Amino acid sequence: MTSKKQKIGIYCQDDQHFHRGQKIKYLMVKQEKGSISKRLFCDECFLGNYNSYQQYCCNLQELINGRIYEAFKYTKFDSDKKQEYFNYARNHSPYQDVKFIENMVISFQEEMLQKIEVMKEKFLEESKKYLEEVQRWTLKENIMEYFECDDFKKKLLDEKFERSPYNFEELNKLADDYVKKINKDDEKMKIDLVDIVDKQKQFFNLEKFKNCFKEVMESIEIMENRTFSNYTFSQSTLATPYIEQVVEKIAFGKEEAFLKNLKRIYRMTQQGSNYKKLQDIKQQLEGSDTITIIQTKNKCVFGVYNCIQQRQKSILFQMNKEKFFQLKETSQQALKLNLTADLNDWILKFGDEDIIINSTFTKCKSNLGNGFDISGAKIFNKKEYLSDCEYFDIYDIEIFETPSSTPLLTPPPPIITKPDNIIPNQPKPNFQTQTLPSFPLPGSLNPSNTMNSSTSNSQAFQPIPNKTFQTIQSPVQK
Repeated sequence: MTSKKQKIGIYCQDDQHFHRGQKIKYLMVKQEKGSISKRLFCDECFLGNYNSYQQYCCNLQELINGRIYEAFKYTKFDSDKKQEYFNYARNHSPYQDVKFIENMVISFQEEMLQKIEVMKEKFLEESKKYLEEVQRWTLKENIMEYFECDDFKKKLLDEKFERSPYNFEELNKLADDYVKKINKDDEKMKIDLVDIVDKQKQFFNLEKFKNCFKEVMESIEIMENRTFSNYTFSQSTLATPYIEQVVEKIAFGKEEAFLKNLKRIYRMTQQGSNYKKLQDIKQQLEGSDTITIIQTKNKCVFGVYNCIQQRQKSILFQMNKEKFFQLKETSQQALKLNLTADLNDWILKFGDEDIIINSTFTKCKSNLGNGFDISGAKIFNKKEYLSDCEYFDIYDIEIFETPSSTPLLTPPPPIITKPDNIIPNQPKPNFQTQTLPSFPLPGSLNPSNTMNSSTSNSQAFQPIPNKTFQTIQSPVQK
C-alpha cells in the first residue's frame, strides 16, 4: 500500500452536458465489453447509461492507492476463483483496523450513556408523579392523626435522658400506651382500602430494575465473548458461528462427527440460479434429512433443518438474531419441493408457508409462525422477522445432506421457543437481542449501494455478514 493517497485527475471521455467536469472513478472488469466502447466510467456513466454494468465495476481510486479489497469488494468477476477470494476477504474485513474497533465501542458507549441519561430523566419525572399519587393516601390527615405519637416522640428525643430504672419505666409506659392507642379502634383510621387500590395505578418495581440491570450486564458479556469467535462449520460460506448451537440441538453429544460428515448437495451461486437444479436433487430433498441455509441480498441469514423420519425435530433458525423455532405438531412437513414449478411459481416452501422461495429467487416472502412454533418469542412483524423486509431477493442458498436420516441415539435437549434459547453450559439472558449501529468502513465506496440493487437484471455480488469463509470440505478439528 502506498503511504500517500493519490487522486485521479482525468475527466470522463464523454463530452455530453452531464458528463462535463466529471472525473473517472470506475473500471469495468468484465472481459467482454459487449456493445459498449469503453471501460472507464464517471459517476454519470455509472448511474446513467452504463448502470447495467455496475456489478462489474471496481473503484479506481482505491485501486491506485493499493487498497485492493476496497477496490473490488463489491465487484462481480468472470472468474469463480476471484469471486470466492473477495467473498472470503469481505467476511474478514481486512481494513478494519484498531481505530475502527475503538470507534465501534465508543459509538456503543455513547449510545448506551445517552439511553441511560434519557432513562434517568424519565425515572425522575415518573417518580414525582408516583410520589404524589402515593402520598395522596399515605399522608392523609386522618392517618397522621391516628398514628400521632407526640408524647412518645418527645421522650425519645429527650437529649437529657439518663439511663435509670425510673426513666426506662416511664419510657416503656409511653411505648405501651402508644401500642394500645394504635390497636384500639381501626375504624378511627377512616380509610377505604378498596378505593385506594382502585385508584393506585402506578407501582415502583425495584426487583424488575435489578433483573433488567443483570440482563444488560450479561448481554454485554455475551457481546464481549461473541464478537470475535471461533468457527468449525468450514463447509459453509453462509452460516455464522450460531450454526454450532443449531447443530447442538440436532445432534447433541455428536456435534463434531455431524459437522464433519455434512455433504453439500447444492449452492446457488455455483450451480446457477436455475430452479431446475433444485428439482434435480429431488431424491436428497425428499428422502434425506437436510440443512438449508439462505442468505438474502440485504445480508439476513436464516434456514431450516428438515428431519424426515422425526418431523417434529425440524427447526427453523435465524442466524443474525440467534433464534430458532421448532416445527409445530400440526405441521405436516418442514420442506416442500415443487416439481411442477415454472418461472411464475414457487420452488421451495418451508413449514406452512413460513418461507416461500420463488423460482426466480426474487420477491420471496415469509410469514413466520404458520408452521413453526413462535410462542413465547417477541416477534412484532412475522412477515419481516427473518429477512427484515416483507419481500426479499436471494443472494445465495446452500443445502447440506446430513450424515444419516435415522434417529440419533442420544436425544437432543428440548428446544425452547422463547426470546432467547438457553443452550447447555451457555447461559443466556432472557431479553430481546439489540441491533448495534452500523459503522462505515474507512474509504468505503459511496455509490456502492447502487451496485447492490436488487432491481438489476444481473445478480450483483453482495456484502456478506461478518463470518468465517472456507472452501475445504472438512471441518476444523477441535
